[in-house]
Amino acid sequence: MAFTLVSLNVPGTVINELTIHSFEMGLYLAHANCRGQTGFILQADLLQRGLRRPQRFKSVTEVLQLLDKAQVKNAVLLHQSAYDEMVGQGGKVDNSLRLVLI
Repeated sequence: MAFTLVSLNVPGTVINELTIHSFEMGLYLAHANCRGQTGFILQADLLQRGLRRPQRFKSVTEVLQLLDKAQVKNAVLLHQSAYDEMVGQGGKVDNSLRLVLI
């Protein structure tokens, strides 16, 4: 599903779950579950030209502020670290940090 801020941030829109993915260098992407569909929030201007690129955010607060008109039932911050790989820990370990925001 192709979600944009314009399509989601309207009164009456219910976002069942909003997952904000945290990446290195202060980059955040948002994944929404709304109207029985799931998908990343995409850049509207590029989507109009047929390009599907995720909308980048600078902070968790920015994501929530830009969706202030929609009703967000659950929101979580998800951060996956590559630290174990960097220090030579063997095997793939799920070291995801999930922080409940709403």
